[in-house]
This record gives sequence, structure tokens and C-alpha cells, in this order.
Amino acid sequence: MILFDIETQQCGAYIIRHCSTGMLYVGSTKDLYKRKSVHLSLLYSGKHFNIKLQELFNDNPNIEFLEYPTENREDAYTLEQTYIDKNINSGLLCNLALDAKKPKNGFIVSEETKEKLRNA
Repeated sequence: MILFDIETQQCGAYIIRHCSTGMLYVGSTKDLYKRKSVHLSLLYSGKHFNIKLQELFNDNPNIEFLEYPTENREDAYTLEQTYIDKNINSGLLCNLALDAKKPKNGFIVSEETKEKLRNA
């Protein structure tokens, strides 16, 4: 487990792995500590924006949050894209978007989803 000083932002990529199914959600961030907190809060409140990940969590909340710190945000994007590309044909990827730098590219977000994101 990697420990972070909550006063210092740490860029990095991360994988949320659903332990019983092996399903993966891959992401990156400028602040691993904050991003982990947001994901966990959304999952425990039943409001996560990734429906597949939320449903898996609802069935069995045993997940692990794997953190991969990087030197900067650009390296975090690169690492995220590497993990997405590596797992794209595995059948284990929960990600809806497959471009790390354009996660909403080509997606039409419903008003319900927009409201959930606003209230999260």
C-alpha cells in the first residue's frame, strides 16, 4: 500500500479491481488521494457514474484500489492509456471511454447522469 501526505497532491494512474470478478476500471488523476476518496464515496452512496462498476460493487463490495504514482499529469495519462490498451480485449474493462485524454469523447450524457454528477 502506498501512503500519501494528504497535503501534497500526487499524480498517477489507478486501477479499481473488483476482486471476485477481476473486472477493472482504469483512470488517472492529478491527486490520487482525492480521486480514491471520490470513487469510494460514490460507490458506497450508490451514485458512481460508471454503472457497470456500481453494479459489481453492489453485488460484492470487495474491491482494491491500485495506485501507480507518476512524476506528472502527462505521465499519468500515458500510463492510464497503456493499461486501457493492455486490457481492451480482455473482457474485463469497465471503462466506457477508451481514450484517457478524452474520456467523454463521443458520449451523450443523459440529464439524469448530469444530475447525479452535480450531486456527487
